[in-house]
Amino acid sequence: FADAGIDADKIPVVTRHINTRDTAREAAEELLSNNPELTAVLCTTDSMALGVLDFAERQGIPIPGDLSVTGFDGIESARLRGLTTVIQPNFNKGAEAGRMLAELIDASVANLAYPTSEDGKPLRVLLKTQLAPGKTIARPRH
Repeated sequence: FADAGIDADKIPVVTRHINTRDTAREAAEELLSNNPELTAVLCTTDSMALGVLDFAERQGIPIPGDLSVTGFDGIESARLRGLTTVIQPNFNKGAEAGRMLAELIDASVANLAYPTSEDGKPLRVLLKTQLAPGKTIARPRH
């Protein structure tokens, strides 16, 4: 956001502790009713984005005409609906987490220090993601 000149502290955020399409629809209603000037909603999951799409459709809000929506996960139902999303490597994420957990258990059993990166910080692995351009985003209006 900073690179785009947007103050992150001024971005309205609505959260739900339970991630379902119904709670996402409720969150979308709260977000868009309280912030009708918004032109884009970035969702941390595809199921949240599907809730936004449902709410917008019920309200007659054109997507991507008046509102752009993105998700994250790359689930099949979102991709079939044309959601612009980021596909995460779920299988590789689980495999990497399992491998790292096994290293931590092995270190604990052997009474060794936990594995760290070269700078002494906890291990961190970044997995590649892929943008799946859908039909739910448009160029900024301003």
